[in-house]
Parts: sequence; C-alpha cells; structure tokens
Amino acid sequence: MQESNRILLATTLCVIIIIVFNYFFPQKYINNINNKKDISSTKNYIIPIEKPSIIDTKNDYTEKKVKIESKKFSGSINLRGALIDEFVLNEYKKNTDINSQKMDLLRNYKSKRPYYISFNIKINKLYNNIDIPGKNSLWESDNNVLSNENPVTLTWINDQKIKFKIVLKIVDDYLLRVQYLIENMSNVEPEFMEYINITKTKVDEDKGKKIAVHEGGLVVQNEKISEINFNKLEDKEFIYKSNINWAGFSDKYWLSAIISTKDEKINTVKFTNSNDTSDKDNHYFFLGTGSKQKKALTQKTTLLSDNYIFIGPKVIKILDDYSNKYNISLFDHAVDFGYLYFITKPLLILLVYFYELFKNFGIAILILTILVKIALFPLNYKGLKNMEKLKELNPKIQSIKQNYAGKNDLIQKHTIALYKKENVNPASGCIPIFIQMPIFYALYKVFCVSIEMRHAPILGWIKDLSSPDPLTIFNLFGLIKWTPPHYLMTGPIAITMAITMYIHQQMSPKPADQTQAYMMKFMPLFVMIMVSSFPAGLLIYWTWSNILSIIQQIITKKFITKNKTKNKIIQQITTKQIITKSKTKNKK
Repeated sequence: MQESNRILLATTLCVIIIIVFNYFFPQKYINNINNKKDISSTKNYIIPIEKPSIIDTKNDYTEKKVKIESKKFSGSINLRGALIDEFVLNEYKKNTDINSQKMDLLRNYKSKRPYYISFNIKINKLYNNIDIPGKNSLWESDNNVLSNENPVTLTWINDQKIKFKIVLKIVDDYLLRVQYLIENMSNVEPEFMEYINITKTKVDEDKGKKIAVHEGGLVVQNEKISEINFNKLEDKEFIYKSNINWAGFSDKYWLSAIISTKDEKINTVKFTNSNDTSDKDNHYFFLGTGSKQKKALTQKTTLLSDNYIFIGPKVIKILDDYSNKYNISLFDHAVDFGYLYFITKPLLILLVYFYELFKNFGIAILILTILVKIALFPLNYKGLKNMEKLKELNPKIQSIKQNYAGKNDLIQKHTIALYKKENVNPASGCIPIFIQMPIFYALYKVFCVSIEMRHAPILGWIKDLSSPDPLTIFNLFGLIKWTPPHYLMTGPIAITMAITMYIHQQMSPKPADQTQAYMMKFMPLFVMIMVSSFPAGLLIYWTWSNILSIIQQIITKKFITKNKTKNKIIQQITTKQIITKSKTKNKK
C-alpha cells in the first residue's frame, strides 16, 4: 500500500511539473536537418535566392491595387512590386469581442507589423544588360479583382521586348496557384530563375502566456520536417537544396507556405533575417524559395515556376484534405502536436467530430472524457479491486512491521511473500494513472495549439476554451474590473476540479505512511494553484474526469462488495454441505 501510493504521488507530481515547465518555459525547437549553414555543400554552388530589400516606406510611391475577394478571405495585390500584402481571414477575429476586427494575416509594408509575399526574378549574370522587374516596378493587371471565378495575370515588359507574367488563381479555400512565365520576343535567350519571398515580422499573438509551441520557419525535405525557431533565425541563415515539398512561416495558429506542385519541385529554400533595417520597431525574417534556372526561348512562352501558396489557419481537417488533394507531405505537422502526435491528433479529430454532431465543444469534451473512461474501465476496475485487497491485507502488513521492527530486509521479504500468496500487485493501482497521463498531456497540447479550440465558446462565461478561465477569486469572479496576471487565474473551474479531486481522494484507500497521507491531503490544493492558468477546456476535461471517477468508484465498490457477499454466502453453504455430509457418513 505504501509503495503503491508513493508511485502514484511521484507520477502525478512529475507529470504536473513537466506540463507546468512546458507552459512557463517552452522548449526551443531546433532544425533537425541543417541547423547550421552548410558551407561545404554550397561550395561551387550559387545560392540563387537573394535577401529582398525592405521596401522604403518613406517614399510615397504611386500604388495600384488588385482586390482579392473570396468567401474565406479578402485582400489585395499591390502592383507596385507585385506583392500580396493584404490578406484578411473572413471567418476569424483577433479576439472574442463581438466588435473585434477580422484577423489580418498578411499586412502592407506600411503597416506596423509588415507581412507580405513577393514574386521576384533573377537573371544569369552574363545577361546583366537585360532589364528585370524589381521591388519598385509597376505591373499591369488584366483584371481588377482576383476571385474564385476570375484569375489574374500580372504583366511587366522591358525594353528588350521580354514580357514577364505572373498568373494567380484561387484553387481552394486558402490555396492560391502562382505561375511565373516569360514571353520572349527578343533575339537573345537569357537564363532566368524565379523565386518567391515571404517577408515577415515577428509577432507574439499570446504575449505573456508562453505556450510551448513552435513559431518560426518550417521546411519539408525528403519526407522530413525541420523547424527553425525565430530565435535561431536571429543568429544565422538556413539553406536547403533539392527535393523540397514545401516551406513556410508558422505562428501558433496561422501558416503561410510555398508549396511544390506535382511537376515543379522547389529547388532551393533559404531562411534569413535582416539586422540592418532602419525600422527599429520590427525585426524582419525572410523565406525565399527558388526554382531551377531556365532558358527563356525566343518566340515562345517559358514556364519558369509553378507553385501553390497557402495562407490561412492551421485547421487539421483542411491540412489533411490539402495533403491528399495536392500531394503535400507532412502538411498536418504544421500544427505543433509535439512528441505525442500519434495520440494528440486522434484526440483532436474526435473532439472536432463530436463538435460537428452537437455544435458545442463543451458537450464534445464530456463525450470524449466518457470514451476515455470506458476504454480504461477494465484497468481501473482491476486496479480498484487490487487496492481493496491491499486494504484488507493492511492489518497483516502492520503485524509484519511490528514483528520485525527495525529489520527492513525481513519486513520487505515477508511483505512480498504475503503479496504473492494473496496474488496482489501493490503497483497495479498506478497502471491507469500511467496510461491516463499521456492522454492528459496530449489534450493539453490540443487545447493550447489547435485553432479549433481558439475562441471556441461553451455555455456560460467561457468564450475561449484555449484560454484560462476568465473569472478568478482574485477579482471576485469578475465583480472587480481587473484582470489578474495569468498565474493568479484561479477560477470556478479550477476550484471545482480541486473539490472533485479531493472527494475522489477521500474515497480511495489511505496511505499507511502518515507523512504521505498528510501530503496527499493537500494535493488537490497544490494542483489547483499549479494548473489554474491552464486552458479552460483542459480543466473542464479534468473536472468531468474526476466526477466520472467518483461515480465509477461508487459503482465498482458496490459491485465488489456484492461479489464478496455472494462468495461468502457460497462459501458458507459449501461449508455446511461438507459438515452435513461428514455427519451423515459418521452415522452410517
């Protein structure tokens, strides 16, 4: 009994400490393929992607815009430099306020936090006398609006009669297709290479909360994904060559990515930064993807590159759908599911499925918890049955301790012998805990990093399952207009969770060791303080799980007691029959 409770206490504390540590001190992700610039591999190899210059916001250039209109998003293409510099997600807001602005994922270079996509071209140095479009070039468009029905072709012509074309089409909810073409009517055949740049400034959407989630660069090469944290990008650049499926910048909930088509693989990817900008408020990061260098044949149209561009939310259903439809490897890994991906993703899919059935994530959480409890019921039943046996053996164990006082080796020897004789495993009660802890940690990741939980309300005051309970005892549950720091967010859900944990604890067998018993008594209070700033959805799961455990324990105890009574009656009847038969035999 003593050993069993020690294991239980140690396991619970360890898991809580791991989760809390990840919450307050998120791990720094590193690139697992090229975490340093590979100088040796780039020898005699020209990296064709250039770091784009920051657009000069001081000069008032004449701008022409092409509108982007779709059901899921809206925005604009700036013909000055050929930039997608405005992209607003129509179905997502910046916060839970009813009058909140829609989420602007891409932003104009004149905005406070620029974030835009540009289409650039490089020419073989042997043809430096040929003009190519630059950051200040003004393109022409054949259409004023890019929509699902109407693609847009941007055109720029140089003095040598070489026509540069960018064709943009909306192919899916958050997916564009971009083709770069050269129509060469000159008498020379220069070599060109097209590259797409994503220019981004670092924005911490959840400033002060420090959720353990990767934010920075992502690249999939040779069916492996690499993560480059923004902190790493501040120090050096990262280069990848050949067989690249996609690359992009990932925030907690959002992704901008450049993706290879089936016939046109990305040749080179380069992540870098800018430390020489005069904009002191921003630190710029760049992602460039380059195609192979191609010769622009005369009197023909040459396709330089063909790519998809994803700009949108990291909704797991959408990512999986695009992965299958457009052959995008590991696209669902854009969501930072962590080391328990194989548990976290199925749990998220189940939650979303139940939400689609009942249109409420609160109900979805309750049903998911019931399913977990049903799956673990055989182990829980066996563990509780074993604990009840241990409770019955406690007087015998105490007798062994008294008989062999001060002789720990003999106490351990006779205790183990007693366990074997009675067929009892002192650690079996902890097995369900070991299994439930990975599930709990996986759900922690689900509520922290999946956009499906962002701003997801349930009945009552909870408007966002991914955020802490907004009510807290430190502002009298909202009566005082003050928002405490996140480490003081001890609200009704955390308090209810602690109460249910205490009730469940009181129903369980008590540790024989008095020090342990004292520590376990304050365990619910300790846990409540530690996890009160966790996502509300996770605490709802924990509270409901405790309630189900209480119900399960009551039913199981009654069932065990009923079986014991039944077995006792059978034993008494059997004994009487044996005695009667013996008496009858003796009379004869």
